Amino acid sequence: NDFAGPTDQYEGLVKDGKLHHNGNKLLTWQAGNTRVKTDVNHNKRPIKQQFGDFRTIDGMVAAIMALAVAQKLHEV
Repeated sequence: NDFAGPTDQYEGLVKDGKLHHNGNKLLTWQAGNTRVKTDVNHNKRPIKQQFGDFRTIDGMVAAIMALAVAQKLHEV
């Protein structure tokens, strides 16, 4: 899966204050556990704070994947 574009866009929406959720405590917790890793080609992807950490980021990964799907549907 290609996370680079959607991760970059999701991060931008968050930084610009344009992304909101309903105050779900689990998603808020997972957002706090999520870090963005950028490789040498400037591709971004969501990662846990530390490898093997018990804290999950699944909700954030799902949100980024949903953004990617929504963008593809919009292109059609």
